[in-house]
Amino acid sequence: MLKEKIESKLKALIGLELSGTARAANMEGLKFGSYRKMTKIGKVDVGEFSLHVQCEWRIIRANKMLIASNDLYEPKKGEKFSENFDYEKGNLRDTEFRGLIANNNLLVEKIEADEIGGLTLYFSGDYQLQVIPLNTSKTGYNEYWRLLNNVKEKSKDFVISVNGVEKN
Repeated sequence: MLKEKIESKLKALIGLELSGTARAANMEGLKFGSYRKMTKIGKVDVGEFSLHVQCEWRIIRANKMLIASNDLYEPKKGEKFSENFDYEKGNLRDTEFRGLIANNNLLVEKIEADEIGGLTLYFSGDYQLQVIPLNTSKTGYNEYWRLLNNVKEKSKDFVISVNGVEKN
């Protein structure tokens, strides 16, 4: 049942390009399509849809892991780890993910979900984004990911947590 709900909501991404990524703390914000929105600071490209991922994830191609959520805590390629490492000043995850998006036309071709909130987005070029919920605690608010429709005004976010679909 959850699998079908997720696949139904996320089918709106099929045919859209993964056009950007941004990060807030350890949450990855993926932008799909192109949509500019007026804000206090001017026009900002927010994408037609955003996928905010707060659980584990990885990008794979040809059975090789290219980028993963925990790469946030690793220095960029060519830099050595030090005790003073600050991921906000640059890290492997950010640089590799931005490079992947800049150098490829990643169109969403297919989506598969599972019954516990995980999903796989299949992109052109044989790339996959696998979203892997790994938290079982129900003692607090444990959001895995959310889909935002940035074009449709007053649209409710589609939120998946440890409890399934969240009402918002």
